[in-house]
Amino acid sequence: MTIPVPDERGALRRTRPDELRWRPSAYAIVLRAEEILLLPYLDGVDLPGGGIEFGESLEAGLLRELKEETDLDGYDPVLVGAASSYFRFDDDCVQSVMLYYRVLVHPGQPSAANLSDAERDTTGLAQWHPVADLPDLHLPSTVDWRAYVPAARELSR
Repeated sequence: MTIPVPDERGALRRTRPDELRWRPSAYAIVLRAEEILLLPYLDGVDLPGGGIEFGESLEAGLLRELKEETDLDGYDPVLVGAASSYFRFDDDCVQSVMLYYRVLVHPGQPSAANLSDAERDTTGLAQWHPVADLPDLHLPSTVDWRAYVPAARELSR
């Protein structure tokens, strides 16, 4: 048995289950008035977030990733959705559970100061985008997380 695993450009490679690595991850939906905080990623945009490390709670990992990728301090994460996905980055094949949280942030400006060298190759400075523009933005993610934004907006009102 093999599973089709897409890379970040959507090209599929058949992969055996024993070639997969398990990866829980969490992503922040950060809203400000009618804007959402997004990172440039490849030829589109994505939410700040990423893999949860062993021994780390989901919420602590989420807030760490938010700080690393945006230099903003988040608080009060509330789960608004979850999805499962497969993806490939280089030769690493991953089965991921992706958790989406509404996160509030303390005042401040996004910065790329905390990005790792590897992250600098694929992303850059987080920017605020109008929520109304979301349908027109390209998402290189294997999950269309836009479906979770309305629930996050409801929590933010």
